[in-house]
Amino acid sequence: MKRFIFYNSGHRRPRKVVIFPATVRNVKGQNKTPPTMVLTEEDGVVCIKSPCSLRDQACQDNKTMTVSWQFLPLPNLDFISSPLTVLNIRTTGYAFYPNLKLTIVRGNSDRMFDTVVKGDKAILRLLRPLQGPIERNIELELINRNFAGTLVTSRHMTHVTLFVEGPSPFEV
Repeated sequence: MKRFIFYNSGHRRPRKVVIFPATVRNVKGQNKTPPTMVLTEEDGVVCIKSPCSLRDQACQDNKTMTVSWQFLPLPNLDFISSPLTVLNIRTTGYAFYPNLKLTIVRGNSDRMFDTVVKGDKAILRLLRPLQGPIERNIELELINRNFAGTLVTSRHMTHVTLFVEGPSPFEV
C-alpha cells in the first residue's frame, strides 16, 4: 500500500488517498492485474486503467482511462441567483491545447444541471435549487480529443451522487 497526494476536483486542499494495486486470478488460473483503485478519504473512489499490452488491440481501442464515483453533500437551497459549481474537473498533460467535451450522460432529465468547459477545466453546475431531502445520481463523460479534434485520446467517466439535506428542524 502506498500513500500519495491526490487533488480531488471539488476541493482546494489536497486529500490523502490510498492506492490498492492488486493481482487476482482469472478462471484459467493466470495472474491478471485489475485497474488500480484509488480511494479518497472523504469524497469518493477513482479506478485507473491498467496499462495495455501492445498485443491487446481491444484494450488499446478502449480510451476509457478512469471511472470515478464522487459523493457530495449539499445543503437544502431555497434559491440560486447564478449557477452553482458542483464539481470541477481538471485534466493533466493537455494544458496548451486541450480539446475537451463534458457531457451529462444520465440523471439530468429535468435539466437542473449543465456543463461548461474552459481550457483544461470542465465544470458541472447546478442551475436551479434542489429541495431535500433527496439523492441525485448524475453520470458524466469527459472526452479529450487530439488537437485536430479527430481522435479520442482519453475518456473519463464520473458518477456523481448528491445528497441534499432536508429543511432544518429549527426553521420556522
